[in-house]
Amino acid sequence: MTDNYDEVLSDWTTVAWGVNRQLLSSPLNCPDCADKLGDFLDGGPLTAAGQGTRFHISGSFSRAAGFGDIVNRLQGLGHGHRFTVRGLRNRPPYHYFQAANIRGSVYVLDAFTREAPIPVTNQTRLRDYLVSRGHFTGFQFSSNFDSRP
Repeated sequence: MTDNYDEVLSDWTTVAWGVNRQLLSSPLNCPDCADKLGDFLDGGPLTAAGQGTRFHISGSFSRAAGFGDIVNRLQGLGHGHRFTVRGLRNRPPYHYFQAANIRGSVYVLDAFTREAPIPVTNQTRLRDYLVSRGHFTGFQFSSNFDSRP
């Protein structure tokens, strides 16, 4: 099976703008950005996320866990595995992004914000994303996430 994991690292700007084409994004499309990025990672075409609508979210999510639990699982699974992560906050809206194992390293991939991939080994950037800006209080993850308008 062909995947696009390497392309995500080598050409992130094209991938991120291909998924999230809005200059000023609606906060309602972050689930669909995560879903479309996941489809692309799995070998699908680069498809733009929907804009300005509410999304029906499906998939089985884990119980709330620490981000380290997600990283450990992905490291154990190896290259080419990913989870859609729901960053929990004290109150909605929650935020959706991908965590993926690419060639043995785990990265945070967020097509909604278009922030460059964050290797989990870069603790400063990771903490800034998860805590300072994300204000996440916990995480859930899914390997069968889907978002539809």
